[in-house]
Amino acid sequence: MQVQRLTLAIIPVALIIIVISHYPALAQGGDPADELTLSPYWSYAVTRWEPIILQEAERRGLDPDLIAALIWKESQGRSTAEGPAGAIGLMMVMPFPWRPSPEKLANPWTNVFWGARALATVIQDGHGDLYYSLAAYNGSWEQIHLRVTRRYAASVMDCYARAIAVRHGLPEDGDWLALFAVEGVAGPRTITALGPNRSLARYTERPWGQADVPMAPSDPPHAVAITFTDEQGTEYQVNVWLIAENSPSTVIPYAEQSIFLPPPAGHGRNGQYTAPAPHSPTNPVAPPPPTDTPTPPVAIPTPTLTPTPAATAVLTSTVPANCEGGLLRLEAWYLDRVYTTDGWKATIFAKGYGGDCMYTYAWNGETKSGPMSDSTTFEIDHTDISAVIIGTVSVASAGEMAEVGLFIKPPGDD
Repeated sequence: MQVQRLTLAIIPVALIIIVISHYPALAQGGDPADELTLSPYWSYAVTRWEPIILQEAERRGLDPDLIAALIWKESQGRSTAEGPAGAIGLMMVMPFPWRPSPEKLANPWTNVFWGARALATVIQDGHGDLYYSLAAYNGSWEQIHLRVTRRYAASVMDCYARAIAVRHGLPEDGDWLALFAVEGVAGPRTITALGPNRSLARYTERPWGQADVPMAPSDPPHAVAITFTDEQGTEYQVNVWLIAENSPSTVIPYAEQSIFLPPPAGHGRNGQYTAPAPHSPTNPVAPPPPTDTPTPPVAIPTPTLTPTPAATAVLTSTVPANCEGGLLRLEAWYLDRVYTTDGWKATIFAKGYGGDCMYTYAWNGETKSGPMSDSTTFEIDHTDISAVIIGTVSVASAGEMAEVGLFIKPPGDD
């Protein structure tokens, strides 16, 4: 009788051990926010695929909410979705010859495996620049200069930022700003900023006191979009911070001064953008075909995609012999502001880094100088002495483009 009771007592314990070992994340204690889960922001159309999303997020080092944002943008959570160019499923994966057949890609497990793989690879190829990488996911690196691919990227980042905000107790349409920056990039970092009441804007970090724009905080980020190591062994981490004005639930306070980040080219003055219809990716440069098809949840070796960005600007000057290349970056700010007989003007400084070291500079899409290997200055006039100058400085090099939004007050109005 005692042996029977002991046996009956051991059976539940054994079952508990089996369950815990099969789901190790459930066995861990600590803050629930640290566990791999989706944000409460998502509807059932997305959360019903949570087991698949979590598995592929862990496999690729991606934030599950970033995969969820892309699924929502591409298919609104419909596994049977099909694009006009042949893209299939939740993440609108193109059935290239080196991928599974359209019938196999219709399986959600297979679809998210290949979609997350493509997303992680394109972000690595973009050295962590989430904005251009999402544009490349949508239309290939050859199309990232188009408004439709950039608006696609802005829309995905907007959904992703809202999911992060809701995860941290903020309203999805609240008074907050999300800052994206890459940790691991040498030199000045490009900051991407957006929020419910701000259209997406990009600018380069610069020394303190040279511009009235928020910098990436030193506090721990609210989310990490992806972590990866490149072929040279450099570790990258795409961080996201939430800057809130009147919310004690966030770790980082909002900047004290009122900040307006000007919209980039193609966005309206009211800071709103209209999301385009779902757009299927065009063919990127195809890597060698993989040798296997995933059988969830078993991991398989992952070949590396290496799409090569095509040139969007033709540079005829010779590339400097001492050019070190690297990810294209831009610094830009105003040097001087003076009144004139016709209003006032600002002198703007711009300097490019990386690329092929030959730079073409523009203001709101109008070329100001280049191609050239050095920095440049140019003047912008305004006939209204009380009005601000708002615009975007851009630099093109080696088929890439970087932008910095500027908000310049009239002389003496600081």
